Formats: sequence, structure tokens, C-alpha cells
Amino acid sequence: MDPVRYDIEWWRGFWKRTGVQCVIINAGGIVAYYPSRFPPHYRPLRLGDRDLFGELRVAAHEDGLVVLARMDSSRTTEEFHRAHPDWFARDASG
Repeated sequence: MDPVRYDIEWWRGFWKRTGVQCVIINAGGIVAYYPSRFPPHYRPLRLGDRDLFGELRVAAHEDGLVVLARMDSSRTTEEFHRAHPDWFARDASG
């Protein structure tokens, strides 16, 4: 639900009020907050074709902020693991 209701203008006001110089924005990893052509890339429900990462990046740059894109690999799916098991760490017992 959060990505669909994300209020970028509120965040722009928050950035200005707090005087931040840089923001860290969830960009992707297992969950893609931008349109992706990679088949197992999970997109948040109801986000549609919206490029939330791109919208936030543009707003932050317009406000003079540095943007760090954060990659999150904590929400992988079984489908993703089956497609690319070599991308995952395993312990001695598998």
C-alpha cells in the first residue's frame, strides 16, 4: 500500500524543513520500484507502470539533494530463487 500512496510533495517539504543534503531511496533489488523488464522482478501491488524511484530521484535532484539508490534483497520469492540460485548465499548444510 505504501508505494501507491507515497506523497512526494510531503517529503519535499520534510527535506526542506530538516535541511537534509542526501536521501536514500529504495530503488530495487528483489522488489522493483520502477518499471522492469526482468521477469522475476517483483513489483508492489497496484503500483502499475509508475516509476516511484524515478519520481523521487527527479524531485530530490530538483531540490539539490544527492540521491543514493538502496538495493533490498530481503523480499525474494521462491520463483526468483529457482531462476537464479547462484545469486544466493548458502551455508555448509545447503
